[in-house]
Amino acid sequence: MERHEPGSPAQLPAPSAPGFKWWDAAVVFFAGLVGANIAASIGYAFTGDSEDALVSALGFVGAYATYAVVLQFYCRKRATGSLRHDLGLALHPGDWWAALLGFGYSIVAGILLLPLSNLTSQRQSVVDELQDASGAKLAVFVIAVLILAPVFEELVFRGMLLRSLRPLMSDNWAIIVSACAFGAVHFLGGNPLGTLIALPALIGLGAISAYLAIRSGDLSRSILLHVGFNLLAVIGTLAR
Repeated sequence: MERHEPGSPAQLPAPSAPGFKWWDAAVVFFAGLVGANIAASIGYAFTGDSEDALVSALGFVGAYATYAVVLQFYCRKRATGSLRHDLGLALHPGDWWAALLGFGYSIVAGILLLPLSNLTSQRQSVVDELQDASGAKLAVFVIAVLILAPVFEELVFRGMLLRSLRPLMSDNWAIIVSACAFGAVHFLGGNPLGTLIALPALIGLGAISAYLAIRSGDLSRSILLHVGFNLLAVIGTLAR
C-alpha cells in the first residue's frame, strides 16, 4: 500500500503488481553505459579516432537503444508492457509551458552558480564535447541533448525510479531521493569537479521534474522541462 502525506502531490498511477523495484532503474542506467561503450568501441574499430562523429553517434545510439530494450523488458516483466501505461511516456502540446519553465530555470541556475563555476575551468566532458563539436558531430549532440536525453532520462528517473520509491516512502521523500540520484549519476562519465559545481542545479531539475510527474500523472511536463533546461546549452553552442 502506498504511503502519502497530507498535502503531498496528487497520486501518479502506480504500475501493475508486483511493480518496479528501485534497483531496476539502476540496472537500466548501467546497462545503458555498457551499451554506449560497446557501440562506441565498434565505431572506434572502424575509424581509429575516438573523437570521430561516428564514434559519438554510435555511443549515443548504443546507450539509448539499450535503455529502450531494457525498459521494455522490465515493463513486460513487472507490469503491462506499455511504456505509456507503466512509465507515463506521453507528450501533450498543452504542456509547452514546461519547456519555458526549464529554460528559465537553466538561466537562473546558471547565474546563481556562476561564482562557483569561475573557481575552476573544468566542465563536464559532455559539455566540453558539445562546445568543440561541429558538422555531423554537432547534429548528433543536438539530437541527443534535446530529444534522446530528455525522453530516456525521464523514463528512467521519473518513470521507473520515482514510481518504485513511492510505495516505500512519502511523495516528498521520493522526490528528494530520485532527484539526488539523478544528480549523482552525472558524476559517471563526466568531470567530477565540474559535475559537483552543477550538482545543485541538476538536483533542483530532478525535484521539479518529479513534482510535475506526480501532479500530472505522466512524463509530458517532465520531458518538456528537461528539453527546456538543455536548450540553453544548445543555443549557446550554436551561437558561438
